[in-house]
Amino acid sequence: MDTVSIVGYTLSAVLIVLGIVLLIKSIRLQININLLFVVILCSAVGNLLAIAFGMIAALVGQILISIGFIALFFHYESIAARKPNMLITGVLLILFAMVVAFNFLLIIFLSNYDQIEVVNQNKQTFFFEIDNPVYKAAYVLEVYFISIIALITFIRSFVVIFRAYRLSKSKPALVDSIGLGFLIIYRLLFLPRYFLSGEQFMLISTIALGFSVVGLLMILINYVVNPSYLYLLPFPIHSFMIYNNNGVLCYSRKVEQVQPEMENKDILITGAFSAISSLIQESLGADAKIQYIDAHQYQIYFNPLPRNSGTLVVIAYGETALFLKSLRRFIARISSELLDSLNTVTVQTSFELQIDKLIQKSYPYVNFAKK
Repeated sequence: MDTVSIVGYTLSAVLIVLGIVLLIKSIRLQININLLFVVILCSAVGNLLAIAFGMIAALVGQILISIGFIALFFHYESIAARKPNMLITGVLLILFAMVVAFNFLLIIFLSNYDQIEVVNQNKQTFFFEIDNPVYKAAYVLEVYFISIIALITFIRSFVVIFRAYRLSKSKPALVDSIGLGFLIIYRLLFLPRYFLSGEQFMLISTIALGFSVVGLLMILINYVVNPSYLYLLPFPIHSFMIYNNNGVLCYSRKVEQVQPEMENKDILITGAFSAISSLIQESLGADAKIQYIDAHQYQIYFNPLPRNSGTLVVIAYGETALFLKSLRRFIARISSELLDSLNTVTVQTSFELQIDKLIQKSYPYVNFAKK
């Protein structure tokens, strides 16, 4: 067994173990890691197909690894915006379609290739074994398109997470940035391989895979140790408000360093909320709810509380998919007793204190402004 295969088997085994640990932690802590789990699954299965089976299976593994790269892109994009960057997404999907097309062409070729057993025994040097120039070019293009997908994903993700680190000085964000740096080096090393001889090809491949192992392990162990860290990255929140099911304001807290033109507007916001809610329900039915208002400089999120007990309203200076997930996670932490107390005759001070604690646990970077 060559060094590349040993590294591949080891990586797949470690990925499966870390994936299971991370999945268990995510369920316990109510963290959405669906995309990260897709990355782990595609990387582990793709590696196994590439090293444990024949060349056709290896090509299928390449497609899975490409899906893993794209899933990683969407994972980090959730930190940057409410929706992924459409230009980058379009480029990645076009490149992925090309990878699938070239792989399909190569699979058809190999299905009728009389030297398939020789190819299966020398998968790592398949490029040097194939004698048809058309299919050789297709293989090289497929590999380079995968490398471009990987580099776009890693560089974009590095920019997003390093920007978050500069704002927050979060150690887990720094570890993620370094891990992504290793992954960028890994794919850069892959680019010149096909201009080298067979021995040099294998040497560069082994070194590149070493960087990939270090980078992936840094990122995944970071998530195992700090599974909630993305939810704790600072986000520009203006204020939190909770209304009961009659539209009465029961809780209101502003965050420090808010902009002056939004100060002391709780009464106006309450009136607007009640008026808009009534208008929508009269026009579209009692079940119609406001979810989101883009007020140019401000984004206002309306999140229904369980059992129709009220609405959580959050005003912020921006929007990201991760922040929307964090709001749903925060709501899930509100106890039944607190929800019941919303619609009592008077809301007690203890209610406000308990909500304060919940907010500061979910958003530890928040400091409430003085009343």
